Amino acid sequence: MGPLISLLYMIGATVGCIYLKIWSEAAICAASAVFIVLCVFIFKSRYRLARDLLDTANQAAQAHWSVFWTVLIGTLVQGLSSLWNIATFISVFLVFEPWHQGCDDGDYCSAGMTWVLLIFVIIEYMWISGVISNVTLTVMAGGPYALVDGSLKVDEWWNWLILLYSFILALNIGLALTSALEAGVTTIFVCLDKDPDYLKQRNPRFYDDLCAHPSYYSIVMPEANQPLQPREKA
Repeated sequence: MGPLISLLYMIGATVGCIYLKIWSEAAICAASAVFIVLCVFIFKSRYRLARDLLDTANQAAQAHWSVFWTVLIGTLVQGLSSLWNIATFISVFLVFEPWHQGCDDGDYCSAGMTWVLLIFVIIEYMWISGVISNVTLTVMAGGPYALVDGSLKVDEWWNWLILLYSFILALNIGLALTSALEAGVTTIFVCLDKDPDYLKQRNPRFYDDLCAHPSYYSIVMPEANQPLQPREKA
């Protein structure tokens, strides 16, 4: 569902940018949609392996429901932090940008000051997001519409900064979710390296798939000297 939702979002963003006649951003969104389609075809052979890895991690997490609550709370905190940072970003721009009508005359109203403060806001958000993600991982181990009035736009050059900023926001929110999945999948790798029999007991179907497809096992454990031994049939 993830690639499909991302593809639909990119197509919608492309159509919206074309409607607003922002051709450069429309080209970027269209290129992103094409890149998503290419990734889907390139990694299509790995979908079954990824599904089995996530299924095994989910089975292990079901014995500890605190994992799901931790991820849910961490995602909620990450989202609130993102909303707060968006408000801070916009406020800094409106207060210190000299082109804005609400900016008073003075030394603090300058493009240079605006750049410095906006970069600080972005770096501060990345740092706080990293803290939230690490705290979440540590605890675990223990059709909207938008209408833009073109007359209110100051300068289309700022659109590039907004695109970069939006990408950083989405990336950090995604990292908070994927860190939980990564922890579960990494546990499977350790299990295969130390005691494959444990995986045989917890998820026999996944174990049989790894035995039947040596290429999957070589992807998961590239340093293994010999393939997995099939289970004895009862």
